[in-house]
Order: sequence, then C-alpha cells, then structure tokens
Amino acid sequence: MSGLCGWIAPQGQWTAGSLAAMTSALPAPQAPMASAVAGKAALAAPEGQFLQDGDLLAGYTGLPRWRDTALADLARQRGGAHALLQAWRQYGPELLDHVRGHFSLAVLDGASGRGIVATDVMASQPVAHASAGEGTAFASSVQPLRLLEGVDDEISSQAILTFLVFFVMPAPESIYSGVRKLRPRESLSLAPGRAEVRAYSRVRYADRTGESLPSLIRSLQEHLEAAVARATEGLDVRDVGAFLSGGLDSSSVTAFLARQSDGPVKTFTIGFDEPGYDESGYARVVADAFRTDHHELYVTPADVAELIPRLADAYDEPFGNSSAVPAYYCARAAREAGVSTMLAGDGGDELFAGNERYISVLQYAWYGRLPAVLRKGLIEPASRLPGFGRLPLGSKVRGLVRYANIPLPDRIYAFDFFTREPVEQVFDQDRLKLVDMERAFDLVRATYHAPETGSEVQRMMHMDASITLADNDLRKVDRMTALAGVGVRYPMLDDDLIDFAATIPSDILLHKGRLRGFYKTGMAGILPEAVLTKTKHGFGLPFRQWLKTDPVLKEMGDSSLRNFRKRSLFKQEFLDRIMQSLHEPGETILDRFVWDVMTLELWLQRWEDGRANTVNRRVV
Repeated sequence: MSGLCGWIAPQGQWTAGSLAAMTSALPAPQAPMASAVAGKAALAAPEGQFLQDGDLLAGYTGLPRWRDTALADLARQRGGAHALLQAWRQYGPELLDHVRGHFSLAVLDGASGRGIVATDVMASQPVAHASAGEGTAFASSVQPLRLLEGVDDEISSQAILTFLVFFVMPAPESIYSGVRKLRPRESLSLAPGRAEVRAYSRVRYADRTGESLPSLIRSLQEHLEAAVARATEGLDVRDVGAFLSGGLDSSSVTAFLARQSDGPVKTFTIGFDEPGYDESGYARVVADAFRTDHHELYVTPADVAELIPRLADAYDEPFGNSSAVPAYYCARAAREAGVSTMLAGDGGDELFAGNERYISVLQYAWYGRLPAVLRKGLIEPASRLPGFGRLPLGSKVRGLVRYANIPLPDRIYAFDFFTREPVEQVFDQDRLKLVDMERAFDLVRATYHAPETGSEVQRMMHMDASITLADNDLRKVDRMTALAGVGVRYPMLDDDLIDFAATIPSDILLHKGRLRGFYKTGMAGILPEAVLTKTKHGFGLPFRQWLKTDPVLKEMGDSSLRNFRKRSLFKQEFLDRIMQSLHEPGETILDRFVWDVMTLELWLQRWEDGRANTVNRRVV
C-alpha cells in the first residue's frame, strides 16, 4: 500500500515541514517516498512514481494504464510519472480520458497554481481533500490533512449518523467537518484559491442488442482471462496468491489464475467453527478442482479479540465491517506462506447482479406494470380493508403494495433501523440539531440517479459499486492486506470487464430470474457445479454470536459501551438498549450496534482522544 499527498496554496501558507509531516502520517507500510515543494505546489509520492520538472510536479499510486500508445510506450521506457507529465502537457485535465487501471494521481503546476488530482473509476486508490484559507490539500488518507494549519478537524455529528446507517464512512463525507473525499470517477481541479470536484467519467450503460447468449458468454470468458492476466503483469506468479471463499468471484479468479500458472496456485480461505458461517468446504472443492496449494485457517474469538484494538490504527475513519477480521488473517496466512501479492474477487456482484435486492426489484416492477385501474382501483383499496391481512396471502399482498409504492432507492432501506425509529430516540438533545437523516439518504439517492440508464437494476448496481464496494469492501481489503504486509489487486475491477458488464441487459444478467444468472451460465463447465448452485455468503464473521457467548469479547463490548456513555453523543436510553441486547440470547435488531459502537469507541480513543497531540504536531 502506498499513498500520495500535497497541495496548491499561496507560497508560505504551508511549508516543506508540513509536507514531511503529512507524508509521515500516510497509511503504513509505505514505499520510500519522494517529494518536492515548487512555488505554489507541493507533492509527495512513492519513489519511481514521482517526477519534478521545474515547477511541474507529477505523481501517482497504483497501476495506471494508458490508452494512448505513445504514452504507454513512454511509461514502459521511462516510467509512469514521465507518461503522466507528458499526458498533462498533451491533454491538460482531459488526460483522464486517456488513462485506465487502478490509481490515484496528481499533476501540479507550482508557477500557475493549477493542477489536477483524481482517483480511478472505482476509487480503488482513495483521495481525501480539504481547503483552508487560499489553499487546498489532498492525501490518500484523511489523517494527514489534520496536520495542516487551518483545516477543520472537528468530528462531524452528521458523519456519526452516516456511520450508524452505513457502518462505514461513504464519500464524499468524512468523519471530519472540514475534510471531503473523492468518489469513483471524480477529480479535483485546482486553481489559486479554488478547488472544484468534477465527475470526469460516467458508466456507459448501453445494451448489446441482437448479440446471442453464446457470443456474450465467449466475451465474458475472454474478458475474465484478460483481466486476471493484467492483474498479474509485472509479478512473479510464484509470489501471487488468491483469496478463496468458495464463492463465484474468488473461484473465478482462482480458475483463470490456475490456467495461466505453470505450477500450483496458492489459495487461502478462512473457516469458522460456527454453523451457517463456515464455507471452507466450498473452497476445498475449488482448490481440488484446480489443484491449488491450498491453505485453510480457522478464526476463533481469541483471534478477533487480538485484532480489534489494531483495527483503529489500520483505518483512518470509523469502519464497522466485521469481515475485516477474516480478511486480515487470510492475508497474514498468505504472507507467512511467502506470498507478496493477493488477488481478490471483489466486484463481481456489483457488475453482474449478485445482490438479493436486484431480484426484488424485478418483483416490484411486475406489480408496477399492472394496469393502474387494477392497482389503484382494486388491489390497494382492498389491501386496506380490516381483516385483509388474515386472508390467504393477504399479508404478502399488503406488504407488496406497501413497498412497491416506496420509490427507489428509498425502498432498499425500508426495513432499516432508522426508518423504523426516529433519530430523536438515538442522539443526545444537543447533537440532534446537528444531524439530518434526509441528508444521509440523499447520498444514496444522488448515486442511484446518476447513471444515464432506464434500468432500475443497473442503477442499483451503480449505487452498490459506488458505495458498498468503493467505501466498504475495497477499504476493508486494502487496509487489512496492508496490515498483514501483502499487496492486493482486483481482477474483477478491470476496466474492460467493467465496460463489458455495463453493456449486458438486466434481464440477461438475471438470466432465468436468478442472481448472477448470466455469469453462472457463462462459467458452467469452468467452475465446479457446487459453486454455481451454492447460496451467496463470503468471508462473513459470526460476530453477533461471539460477542454474546465469548467472555473476552463480551467484556470488550461492555467496556466500550461504558466508555462511550461519557461522550454525550447518544441518548443514555439508546445505549441502555444496546447494552441489554449484548446480554440477550438470540438476535435482536440492535445487535449490530454493539459492534459498530465498540469499533467507533475504539477509533475515537485512538484518533479523537489524541487530537491534542495531533494539533501540537501541526507544522505551518
């Protein structure tokens, strides 16, 4: 894992000492860094990915690929930073039309005070930014920005609410009032005293009409094979391993990696001694099918207790996805087996319609296509009659009517805790005036409506790719592999594969009304039948059970909740209910808040309680 940071600001607002402090605060482990301050610009990036030419500074992280043949040749011959700087000279800000891959990049002109900063189409390489006075700074993490004089680093109450809704911090918000983040396909255009966020690209949904299913299947397999090949470019395959949960995507990556390798591929899976969570058997089926060098590790409550305190250090913002725990131990096992880079299967569900709610969209769409006179004149009035719910299928019809009339994407959260209970019952009175539930959901609505497509399924896939994938799954894997000391690449997020998936009509993606129907049909004969017919799962962690049954984890939960009471963020009655759920057998609606509040409390202890030290470290 590597990062970049820098700024455009009037000379003297921040100094070389400021840049050094920011660089030291980037997520570890870090590659050796190069840096420079030139006029109104400053930039730090990994050595070999940084270039200064007079007042021009260029740097990047990740693996950018150039569409322009001349730029691609220049990158191979002299390095990616030379190609980036040449692209700026040749195209200016439009250089983003000519670059693909997984990257964050910056080109700054210290003489004019202009420049551009960007992340890729999946925001796989994050970028945060903040303005203070006449300057704007950016970094691969929110924490380095706190070291700059003038940046507002007060914890945002609205961000706390957003965290409770999504259990992560989705862009463009951050946990700090004065710090924002770029979303997928966004750039930051910089000029003296001004910074503008722009969407430089859109998902191009355009159905492939008239193409036969066998032809689409051939294209799918060709794109997958090319994506895995590109993901291993420049690597010794003997040093590459693959996450293997036994699901569709990790199994597909393993299958094509095995095809391209001379010897056995190293695969890694996590199991649990907990009914309903252990899928290591499916991983073994795949490992046997492709004769991999398979490694299996069982995670225990003791492993979770050992890692939890380290999660606050690993994440620069509160992060509540408990599957970070198995991701870490899987990556650590890979490192101990001599692997330097892992291939992850993240992204397939968001590209090829793999989430359960995509099927429900089709069901509600069927109801919406009924004649209005039938829906409004008969079904809906009847569903409101007393006793209707006691009729055969009556309760199901009543539920269908209720939820079909909630517009997307609000319908997705119709069962969410915060749509059932008012926020007034959660936040302390002094904090209540600082939060707005509608603002939290406006982010989802804007993302859902952004694509130029009439397909509800495609809009939802875009929303999931922009929020669930970019701000949750990729952050989870990136930080945990970095903590374990290995790199990670994502073949399923290959640009060409993304573009191909966007051209497949929704009814084909959900072929025969099945989640991932087209994908499963396309992988028949390649993946074992057991994988194609299994239900979706992944590296989920049975944290709800363990928090209630394991004495050490239960005490960690109790202790965190007791400490959180002192923060005057939530009503004591709400915290009492969470505490009670921790001691109740079985599952309750509040169970997930035990983990979320525990991780939030530990994060606040690490970052916010250390704010005085951070402020004292500020270098002007």
